[in-house]
Amino acid sequence: MEQNAHTEHTHYDAEASKIGMWLFIFTELLLFGGLFIVYSVYRFMNPEAFTWQPMN
Repeated sequence: MEQNAHTEHTHYDAEASKIGMWLFIFTELLLFGGLFIVYSVYRFMNPEAFTWQPMN
């Protein structure tokens, strides 16, 4: 029987972790920035679609 069943993995790359987090933040900014820009352009081009009309 093997006594040492638990092995530690000592490989951790802090630089890659930082780059990965910044890449994730950048892609989220691109995604949500694009969505807000599309919403703003659509609202500017079609203001009648965004007027409040009470339901009868």
